[in-house]
Amino acid sequence: MAAHAGLAAGDVIVAIDGEAIASVAALGERLRRARGSIVLSYARLGARADVEVEVRECPRETLEGAVVRYGEARHAELGARLRTIVTSPREGGARPAILLVPGIACASIDFGLTPGAPLAQLLRGWTERGLTTLRVERPGLGDSEGPPCAALDPRDELACYAAGLAALRDDPAVDRERIFVFGHSVGGMLAPLLGERFPDLRGAIVYGTSARRWSRCLRDGVERQLALRGRAPEEIAARLARFDEEPFEERHGRTLAYHQALEALELTEVWARASMPALVVIGEHDWVVSEEEQRAIAALAREAEVLALEGLDHAFTTHPSREASLSALGAGALHTRLAEETARWVLARS
Repeated sequence: MAAHAGLAAGDVIVAIDGEAIASVAALGERLRRARGSIVLSYARLGARADVEVEVRECPRETLEGAVVRYGEARHAELGARLRTIVTSPREGGARPAILLVPGIACASIDFGLTPGAPLAQLLRGWTERGLTTLRVERPGLGDSEGPPCAALDPRDELACYAAGLAALRDDPAVDRERIFVFGHSVGGMLAPLLGERFPDLRGAIVYGTSARRWSRCLRDGVERQLALRGRAPEEIAARLARFDEEPFEERHGRTLAYHQALEALELTEVWARASMPALVVIGEHDWVVSEEEQRAIAALAREAEVLALEGLDHAFTTHPSREASLSALGAGALHTRLAEETARWVLARS
């Protein structure tokens, strides 16, 4: 819409219909209420201008040789309509299905504008290998209703994915006896909790995640990343001392209550109780969580395999070293074996 209205890179959207816009979250919330046309106010090189533009839908995802369907599910506790996105092979009837549970970032999982994103490519790779996939857009993101994503707690998010699973079971492209969950990072911490809610899930793939106490996981990550950045030992010690005083000072776009709820999870017990098979994906150059804490999940689970991939980092991409991945902040090419090996594991249990 902004491009259609003549805005250019570097312009700053400051208001819609006179209502101030101070953040991307505020922009998304305001656009969800937009109808007909809006007056877009923007700043360019210090000067402010207004332009009226017709409200248009963002481009939807497409996938050659496959079907992409936009639907919805209801979050009962929040009373919110949630966007669902299902991809499935064009032919072949009911297929094994994977529910995506993403990480901590409040970012949309609709890749209509960014088809080259690594996660979009992973989803495409699964579909090309004969699997159906389901995504649930969390409240406050994309065109899902509800409070801002940053205001959610883990229980709210679990309810989102539970609603998505209920919808997935009724989808004709899904073999309801062969539904799997894929949890990335914090999503991998939620995956076994979904397994407790849905004991008939066929299995869980977890990647770049931990079963440790949340504050311990964060503390070790801070220490690891500072060391990779070449910080002096005394600087690292000072930062860790500050962390010990206030573990959740850095919120990653979430509330203190969200972090406290994660802290309260007894994930070692959850994994020890889990009956579903697990595949633990470990990236050689993952600088967010250690190989040791990821392998500990496989040791806890009753039935688990480890898939260690050379060059893989925490963000689905491949790099020559952890330092290279850290400096690129996850940018890079998709690790091609990730889709291949995870799909193979799913199909072997289908």
